[in-house]
Amino acid sequence: MAPEYQGRGFGKINLKKCLKKLLIKGAEKIKLIVISSNRKAYKMYRENSFDKEELISAWYKREYKN
Repeated sequence: MAPEYQGRGFGKINLKKCLKKLLIKGAEKIKLIVISSNRKAYKMYRENSFDKEELISAWYKREYKN
């Protein structure tokens, strides 16, 4: 989320809306990935009952150009 919108509850609102939709569709387990340096997101997810399951030390990205 853009810095000017952080700390205003928008992330929490969006998270709750997404969780509600997923649960309505029958989701039994929800996983997400948070970059370890993103402390604010990590804190928000922990405050909303998400638990850390595993730590991924590396991930890869590839960009395709047309």
